[in-house]
Amino acid sequence: MSSEKVIECVPNISEGRNEEVIHKLIDILDLQKGVQLLHIDSGYDANRTVFTIVGNPEMLIKGMLSFYKVVLESIDMRIHTGAHPCIGAVDVCPFIPLKNISLKEVIPIAEEFGKTVAEKLKIPVYLYESAAQRPERIALSNIRKGGFWYLEEKMKHKDWKPDFGPELPHFSFGASCIGAREILIAFNISLHTNDVKIAQKIASQIRTSSKNKQHAFSNLKAIGWEMPSYNCVQVSMNLTNYKKTTIFDVFETVKYLSAAYGVDIIGSEIVGMLPLDAIKSCGTSILKKEGIKKMASDEELIDITVKYLGLNAHEDFIPKEKILDFNLDF
Repeated sequence: MSSEKVIECVPNISEGRNEEVIHKLIDILDLQKGVQLLHIDSGYDANRTVFTIVGNPEMLIKGMLSFYKVVLESIDMRIHTGAHPCIGAVDVCPFIPLKNISLKEVIPIAEEFGKTVAEKLKIPVYLYESAAQRPERIALSNIRKGGFWYLEEKMKHKDWKPDFGPELPHFSFGASCIGAREILIAFNISLHTNDVKIAQKIASQIRTSSKNKQHAFSNLKAIGWEMPSYNCVQVSMNLTNYKKTTIFDVFETVKYLSAAYGVDIIGSEIVGMLPLDAIKSCGTSILKKEGIKKMASDEELIDITVKYLGLNAHEDFIPKEKILDFNLDF
């Protein structure tokens, strides 16, 4: 078995509509040795694209610097519109341990990359999650509060000086949040209504920071937003520890709260990729709920989960493309 270290990088760019820009970034990643682009997920309403990339740390860092250079040349935040909160063209860039490397070892990789981006591209960088150097910067939402247009004013305060780089936003790029974390699952549930207030109320009830803890989960970030291209609204979530806060439990709670408002669930979607064990766990919980006692294969558990969650509601859920384990060579 190879002892090579492998990390994952999931940059989120503030562009989900301009295919020319997205293809430029695909092309630059394809040129990088030792780097593998596994998946791309673009959202029109969010105006955001999530790239899933893996490689050995040294080669991945080189590839990501080239990626940032293309983004800097191609995306102008001054004309950006979209539902997703953001402060920069590469809004977030987390590094995640996958093989033969720990989260503790990934932290200095994120720090060094953040320093390099700031020095070479003159972009302000904030370190977040496990790489955060201040407690208030662990939560990404704190850094992004106010968005791109408030960023210049925010950075005037001593508490919001960047960890690296200029003390004012880059005029077209903004700033970038670079961090280290474990695998998370981006999970959106679509509600059969156009009333965004319902989605926002549900999100406020279930997220970790909720003041009312009756339906709140640990390890869960949630917002409600409009999705005009789907003709609905969504509860958009990040499950930051999917083993403690499971897809099944979150889905059941959102379904329950949605019903209280007289609203049905259309279906759901995974943004980016997810681990096989997360979808198998969900399938097992569905069988248990329905009182079915049987040994199910991985394929059956995937099929059960896709149907129950309505993962085909907006786009086809293709397991070989969406499940991380099926795309790794180790």
